[in-house]
Amino acid sequence: MARDGPEGSCVNVLEELKSLVPPPANPSLNAGNWETLYEALGTRLPDDFVALISDYGAGRFFIFLHPFSPFSEERPMHKMVKEALWAEREIKTSFPEDFPFPLHPEPGGLLPWAVTDNGDRVFWKTEGAPNAWTIVVWESRGPLFEVYEESATSFLLRCAKGELRSEIMPPYHLPEAQPFRFFDAYRKSAFFTFHFTESKRDFHERAEVVKALLAPTEGRGRAISDDGKVQEHFMATSSNWEVTYENMYGHGLRLQVPIDERNIAKDKANQIAQALGVRVKHVYAPDD
Repeated sequence: MARDGPEGSCVNVLEELKSLVPPPANPSLNAGNWETLYEALGTRLPDDFVALISDYGAGRFFIFLHPFSPFSEERPMHKMVKEALWAEREIKTSFPEDFPFPLHPEPGGLLPWAVTDNGDRVFWKTEGAPNAWTIVVWESRGPLFEVYEESATSFLLRCAKGELRSEIMPPYHLPEAQPFRFFDAYRKSAFFTFHFTESKRDFHERAEVVKALLAPTEGRGRAISDDGKVQEHFMATSSNWEVTYENMYGHGLRLQVPIDERNIAKDKANQIAQALGVRVKHVYAPDD
């Protein structure tokens, strides 16, 4: 795939992405002092990323991928990068044979710019000028990584078009998978992942039970892995909860809810577990 530079094709790629994944009418946290960020990072960033943030602001793509927010007050990009690089150096020190890349600010070092819901990391490989940087995706729980010779916006566009072939990212390319052409603007929320014990009941039957208990709902896409595992995404429209029910990364339920509804979410998850005939074995709630 051709590289998209600072003008021309860069603009075309972003415009195509916007046509498939409409940005919010009023982006959140989409403007600020880029020069201050560059000073904190020790480098400028690619022009396409600057334009991406300007148009979309803070939020997540495809219910899954979270670009770092340069202008967030709570978790600004420079702090996220600092924390991520510290963790990567710890990994590299412990497992040098599994980590063939330098880390920023070393020449050509990896510089993180996004994370996924599963903890996978998305980096720039900072070789050459910023507009020539390429992408490295690294799985959250192992040494697997993938290199993509393209920009951030081109990478996002291929996800949106179902053209990405990845062993790490969700299988957007499978014909059975419904498209995930959403961008969710940032809103202050509480996040929960409820890990359930396993069930022998049919997954789709269980998913209908979950939807009935959260009704009314609106579908927001489905991912299906090569071995038939599923992530079912939907909105609980009356409560404005974002929901993922899955067996792809273990049997579980993910909820994004308003801050003041955290206890309601916990009660609802326990109710769902009881209806499914399982129990909650672990709850991950990073902000609770």
